[in-house]
Amino acid sequence: QHIASKALEPYTARATLWNIRSEAVTDVHVPRQSLDLLFVDGDHSEEQVTLDLQRWAPRVRSGGIVAGHDYYDENYDGVTVAVHRLLPEGARLEVAPDHVFFWRGP
Repeated sequence: QHIASKALEPYTARATLWNIRSEAVTDVHVPRQSLDLLFVDGDHSEEQVTLDLQRWAPRVRSGGIVAGHDYYDENYDGVTVAVHRLLPEGARLEVAPDHVFFWRGP
């Protein structure tokens, strides 16, 4: 969390770092279609990644970016399975060498 906070310092007027469980997120906290970028890096189980993406991805604006970490990492198969299951039809999945995945919202 400290590394992410430092990286976001120049963007404090536009960026918010949320460190909460997906179950606690409501439309009051973060309205749907209100985010430009979502980066998920939490519990790596298939069930939790699925929940994270189901709760958070609808909050990303059309054309915004849904991203996360530990994709195709042999230690975290649940991330890869959940991402493949929830990738929107027509979206193009991109993967960086450091196990970061992302796609643009429809």
